[in-house]
Amino acid sequence: DVVKTRLQTDPGRYDGILDGAATMAKEEGINSLLLGTQATIVGYLWYGISVYPSYAFFKRFIADGLLSPAYALAHTNDVALVAGALASVVA
Repeated sequence: DVVKTRLQTDPGRYDGILDGAATMAKEEGINSLLLGTQATIVGYLWYGISVYPSYAFFKRFIADGLLSPAYALAHTNDVALVAGALASVVA
């Protein structure tokens, strides 16, 4: 991620992603490639903890609590889309 970010913020500095990674490793040390790793891991962790269970909860709540079983079965894709949108709001 750090190489991609630097390529985007300073386009003429590196010839590509591999050159950027090699140059960063030479000039700043190999640990420079791990900058921001903690924030990325926390972000993925929060996503996994919040979105997937929220999606399952909202899907069950909409299908079983708000709609009749026949209507929910006929509109399974719509229920899944709404549940996904609501789960994304939680994240």
